Amino acid sequence: ATDAYFQEGVIEEETYSIIHRAILLLPPQSQKVMLLSLDGLKNSEIAQELGISINTVKTIKLRAFKVLRKNIDPQVFTLFMICWSK
Repeated sequence: ATDAYFQEGVIEEETYSIIHRAILLLPPQSQKVMLLSLDGLKNSEIAQELGISINTVKTIKLRAFKVLRKNIDPQVFTLFMICWSK
């Protein structure tokens, strides 16, 4: 069980590393929204932090996910979405 837990941690860490590098290729505003989201902030908190509307946050995230989906290996993107939803 310890080996499986370790392996899962390594996979999750590597997935976040790949995603993080891909996020840094996004436009600056998209980077900010996605990084704050990765830090666990809710859309309303991101909106308040950046001084933008919640709808703008949602739009930026939607566009960013589309770019990430295109630019990242499909399996890595799937792992990311699984980890993100935890």
